[in-house]
Amino acid sequence: MLAYGYRLLGSFSLLLQRRRSILHLSSSDWNFLGANSYGRMRKMTEPYGVLLEKTSGLSGTSSKWLQPNSSPDPLAVPLHTLTLHTEPTRKTYCHKATDRNGHVYLGRKALDLRISGIPSTLWIFDSPQEAFCISSSSFPMSSGQHSLFEHTERKGHLLWDVDPDSVAIRTTLKRTRSQRQVMGQTAHQAYQNFLQTHALPPHEYQALFRGLNEYPGKPFRDFQPEWCHLYGYQLSPLDKEPQCPTNLGAAPRWWNNEMFICEKVLGVLALAVYRDRTLDLKIQFSSTFWVLDRVALQGLFITQIQKALTTITTFQELHCHQPLLFRRSSDSTVIAQLIVDHVNAQPWEKSVCVKENQRLKR
Repeated sequence: MLAYGYRLLGSFSLLLQRRRSILHLSSSDWNFLGANSYGRMRKMTEPYGVLLEKTSGLSGTSSKWLQPNSSPDPLAVPLHTLTLHTEPTRKTYCHKATDRNGHVYLGRKALDLRISGIPSTLWIFDSPQEAFCISSSSFPMSSGQHSLFEHTERKGHLLWDVDPDSVAIRTTLKRTRSQRQVMGQTAHQAYQNFLQTHALPPHEYQALFRGLNEYPGKPFRDFQPEWCHLYGYQLSPLDKEPQCPTNLGAAPRWWNNEMFICEKVLGVLALAVYRDRTLDLKIQFSSTFWVLDRVALQGLFITQIQKALTTITTFQELHCHQPLLFRRSSDSTVIAQLIVDHVNAQPWEKSVCVKENQRLKR
């Protein structure tokens, strides 16, 4: 009888340990993820859909299209039909989906990632009213790398562990010096000096400085030059000083926004581990800039989250010639939901009816 009691107690302890090891985000976490922090994103006001494209087959040419079983965002709706646009396109929106009510949504590539080694792509489908972008056909692109790329300085690091204690402390700290004070000039002035020093071919000039005067008077000034952190302030270890010249590079505002989307998620995950020490979650990130005279011409931002046998790695390549998308305030919510579901062994399984070889019409 006593032995049975010990076995029962052991089973209960194991069950309790498993329940406590589940990654849980609070309602405050979800509200923070969906908030338009610093006015950097376009606020999502219309319904949207989400699909995860997971490659399959030996050649990696076939795909499974999956969607979450549920969503913490009331604006997220299940999709019913997906029409693939297989023709080459230079537009930033491609693919079209409908919900069960026949409402149309346009797909944009939100993030490249690997889920336990499987190449995948996260797609977000905006309503036509919310679809707002600039296609690369509006701005000529260079073939290959920037002509000045070979002269750049590579700045960056390998995967760093994100320390939950450091994140919790830095969340309460205020920066003692601004980026302008650290660098001795504004990012716009750095661009001006760059232009005076280096003669660029016309198409590269247009690509590098495109949109600096776009949308005057509107809040979506994603091209405005800013000082971008190589490793973000909140994610930096306490023994590192993020406000230093070696950690900053001048780049368009949208570049900062791209990194901020995933940095925001990592910060929330780190605070979740800080609150629950039983949570065995490893959070890492890597950041690389290729810089010339303080101007970042190319970048690579990688994050990695690991729990048990599940590893999720995201990739963001940044360069001045790429097509542009304006991020939505809900993008961090979608990325966080994908991570939470998969590390909790609740992968997305709901499928969607797929139609191929269709021309995209807007």
